[in-house]
Amino acid sequence: MSSGNRWTAGWTIIAAAGLGAAACSPYSASQGTGPVPTVVGGLSTGEIEDETGDPSTDEPGTSGMGAEADDGAMDDGDAATTGAVPEAEGSTGEPEPMQQVLEHHDFSACEFPLWCIMYGDINEPAGQQQWMQECFEADLPTPFVLREFEFSVWGFEGDLDDLSIQVRENGGTGPGALLAEQEFDEDSLHRGLNTITLDPPLVIDRQEICIGIASPNPEGALGVSVSEASFVHETSYFQLDAWGGCNVSWWMDVMDVDVADLGNWCIRATIETM
Repeated sequence: MSSGNRWTAGWTIIAAAGLGAAACSPYSASQGTGPVPTVVGGLSTGEIEDETGDPSTDEPGTSGMGAEADDGAMDDGDAATTGAVPEAEGSTGEPEPMQQVLEHHDFSACEFPLWCIMYGDINEPAGQQQWMQECFEADLPTPFVLREFEFSVWGFEGDLDDLSIQVRENGGTGPGALLAEQEFDEDSLHRGLNTITLDPPLVIDRQEICIGIASPNPEGALGVSVSEASFVHETSYFQLDAWGGCNVSWWMDVMDVDVADLGNWCIRATIETM
């Protein structure tokens, strides 16, 4: 399936210069000479009212397509263990910390992103603020620490400073209040599988959590992949604010975007007992 056909069959916001009102089309063919920001996945953002505000760190309400891909990064083999696995005892007789990988799928079907594009072209992202969250229920006793965070990237462009890993409450209907946050360097980004080791690790005091990425600079775009094989509802959420009215200002379930094969975020995390 070509990327053009896969990602452009949706509603568009016509944003030609001088156009007084947003116009919607059921397909993303450009009309006129202006750019056509499109939420990849076909979301009619021009008709959606703000429900809760933006998801900044103050609580809700508040050159290419990246480097070359790592060989084999999109398919990282067998799924990691998801249960709480005790390590062997150390030489002192004290038990080693237990670890758990929070994930909903392996990354074998991670490819296309969910982001706002222009001209109906997946390779032309609009500048956009983005927040992406994947929700989990941990088995480890609290408190535990977030040791490692992994995500698959399809592409990126522009200025991506102030990137951060965010841990939020899991309210059952989407991410809630911000619990912890750590910035990471945009220079570490590359296409394919990205691994961030948190230093220091983030301490978490509850088992039901959402973990994800904040990309708040409107001059950049980060295309985190979604799975085309995993469809666990009410676990993958996003918000975005893009030029031209391509906005989702509340936590929307990724699978509520009306496009086939649009599944969970390619996001997972390793937690560890203290």
